[in-house]
Amino acid sequence: MSNTSVSKGEQSRSQSRPNPPRSDSNNEESGDFEAMVGSIGDSIKEYGGKHPAVVGFSIFLAGFYLGWKIKPW
Repeated sequence: MSNTSVSKGEQSRSQSRPNPPRSDSNNEESGDFEAMVGSIGDSIKEYGGKHPAVVGFSIFLAGFYLGWKIKPW
């Protein structure tokens, strides 16, 4: 008996799971996501340039809150 034989259970399981179709739509979706993230980043940079005190205070509060929750001391 060889080690390459496949039992009937394994064979039926492998045949019951079809491979998902491959298409370029996944590539297009990742491109859209990258464009959206880039747009959000640009908006944040622009807002930070116009209102640096608000952005700085928001970052300080986020750090204070995370430090309070993590409690490194």
